[in-house]
Amino acid sequence: TKRKQAKEVLQESERKYRNIYNNAQIGLYRARLHDGKMVMANNRMAEICGYQNVEECINNFVAAEHYVYPKRRDKLVESINEHGILNNFETPIRKDDGSIVWVQLSGIASSEKGFFEGIVVDITKRKKAEEEKLKAQKIAREQKKLALVGQIAGKMAHDFNNILQIIMGNAQLALVNSKD
Repeated sequence: TKRKQAKEVLQESERKYRNIYNNAQIGLYRARLHDGKMVMANNRMAEICGYQNVEECINNFVAAEHYVYPKRRDKLVESINEHGILNNFETPIRKDDGSIVWVQLSGIASSEKGFFEGIVVDITKRKKAEEEKLKAQKIAREQKKLALVGQIAGKMAHDFNNILQIIMGNAQLALVNSKD
């Protein structure tokens, strides 16, 4: 009876944690370090990588083939090998359909040598917002430059008009005093 109760408790606990793992709103995965072949993933990870389900993601996603900048992955592997941990590593990856998504990776080298376990957060919206902010700042700088040029041109025109007013005034006085 105790064994049966313990088994039921264990099964319930496993069901709860499997549910949490599969329904987490961040990508969770386990991959081989040398090529990035996924051996375990949750639903969100499959979605971030552009796959319909976890099985498709595990069968097809190999990180070494999906990095937009392969040298970034080399840097990631080097960091994991050196420190055993990775924190907030940002990089673009290519989804299954070829579109690009920015991700932030964190994780740790597995106790089983040659594997990495981590989390992935889709930061594409944040990256796009940062790009738009930089563009807006560039436009604002250009607008400031144009406004400054306009102010300088206005002051020069005002000074030039002052000089012309003196010339025109003297010319009008000369015409008044002229008999011809």
